[in-house]
Amino acid sequence: MLSSRERCIRSILLEDPDGIPLNLRIRPEPYELLKKTLGIRDENYEGRLKINKILGIDIVDSSLNLKGGYLPPNVKVKEGPYEPQ
Repeated sequence: MLSSRERCIRSILLEDPDGIPLNLRIRPEPYELLKKTLGIRDENYEGRLKINKILGIDIVDSSLNLKGGYLPPNVKVKEGPYEPQ
């Protein structure tokens, strides 16, 4: 049986892993319900790792957790349609 790392590397190299690498992409609302159901109280990264281990998830997401306010003042943000001009 392959480790999560080996499974992901084999998939990237287009080799046959022992299974498809799994990723957990979930909205915050069902994620909170999942945490409650599994009895995970950790709010930090450790809690996410516990859930991944319980569910057999191979890929761990990380993000910068940007909090708005990073645009200079007086900047107009164009919202769609995004097409070549």
